[in-house]
Amino acid sequence: MSSFKTNSGFWITIISICVTVSQSQIVCVIEPLKLELDTGSSGMLTCSCQGTTATDEMWWCQDNQECDKQAAIEADPANFLTSSAFNNGLLVGVLTVLDAQSRHSGLYYCKTKDGGSFDASIQVSDGGVYKPVNETEGGGEEVIKEVVVMSSKNPEIIASEKTPVTTDAKSGGLHQAPYIQMTPSENQVITTNEDIEVECSVINAEATDITWYKEKEQLHTGGSYEIYGNTLTVKSPGSDQAGTYSCQAIVQNKNESALQLERFITLGEPITIKATESVKYTEGEIARVVCIATSSPLPTVSWFLDGLNITNVIAQGNTSHYQEVGREDGPHGWKSTLRVLDLSFADAGLYNCSAFNGVVHEYRTIDLKVQDRMAAVWPFLGIVGECTFLIIVILIHEKCTEENYEEDEYNEETIKINKKHDPINDKNDVRDREN
Repeated sequence: MSSFKTNSGFWITIISICVTVSQSQIVCVIEPLKLELDTGSSGMLTCSCQGTTATDEMWWCQDNQECDKQAAIEADPANFLTSSAFNNGLLVGVLTVLDAQSRHSGLYYCKTKDGGSFDASIQVSDGGVYKPVNETEGGGEEVIKEVVVMSSKNPEIIASEKTPVTTDAKSGGLHQAPYIQMTPSENQVITTNEDIEVECSVINAEATDITWYKEKEQLHTGGSYEIYGNTLTVKSPGSDQAGTYSCQAIVQNKNESALQLERFITLGEPITIKATESVKYTEGEIARVVCIATSSPLPTVSWFLDGLNITNVIAQGNTSHYQEVGREDGPHGWKSTLRVLDLSFADAGLYNCSAFNGVVHEYRTIDLKVQDRMAAVWPFLGIVGECTFLIIVILIHEKCTEENYEEDEYNEETIKINKKHDPINDKNDVRDREN
């Protein structure tokens, strides 16, 4: 009996240690675990991490579980967009494939500065759904099998601070740990006059009733919300209903301790971006590129140039060349002004303004043109040159006219003198007088 008590105490201690350790771990979920795309199409992976802080960072890597931030996928407006935001205790990052190609197929890892790596797969096929084909041992009939990708580092659970998490899927621990299954599991875009239904179910445990929250405020049936059983219905959602929702449940663990499970989903409006197509500045000036993004939840704005994440450069404290000033523009708008100091011809190009509200991405491209310092002087010099040429022509013309006039006067005077002293003319004059 004493041996049993000793063993029981030992295992309870081990479980408690595991619970304590799991509480300090960062737990991430990537949705979907497998993203199937056709060539030229677009798709999105969302990585949601709990246990992070507002100063934590997230980046994405392809086919490299151990990659550091320097080896991360660079945001390329032609192929990828990446962004992350910290909201209500969750660090949420999004990887968007804009123009899927076969080279984009593979495993993608979302990485956090203070945590591990969590993976999902992207498969790009030339039309249709990707299914691997295996031959039988006889080499004859083909057998088609669906592939289900399950990451050993990606449990289907987001845990609160009090929730123990089993992360070893190979040992079966993933299926034994209680978790909340949410349907739909992806964040939802608000469509005018269309209700949104979200259902939460507790798996692998008996639970108390599901409790619903918007941000940190508990929801009840009434107004725009209807709660029936485990289902929340948001009626004709608009800007006021956009935000992060969660369902919570209390369950009993095997060691008879109470656990709190929680799952999140964000409802967001489409994003509208206002920006001029192009701006022009002179070399050496301070360029200002403005982008206004409007949505609910309030979007965050990031700037890119030819794969360079300017927003990250500024966040790292390097503001010698780039500066960003942001402020609210109305209740659901964010106005971001990117300043480019000491402008040079190397700064010319297509600047990408990318906005993310936790649900959807939107971006606009602004063409920054840089003109030569002398660009404004050349027209003036041209005008001065033309005026100088005209003055020279006029002076030459007047000079020539004056010389011709003097020559004409000289000729007339000469003729008069000659006539006066001409003998023939004198004789003619005498004859004329005699007659």
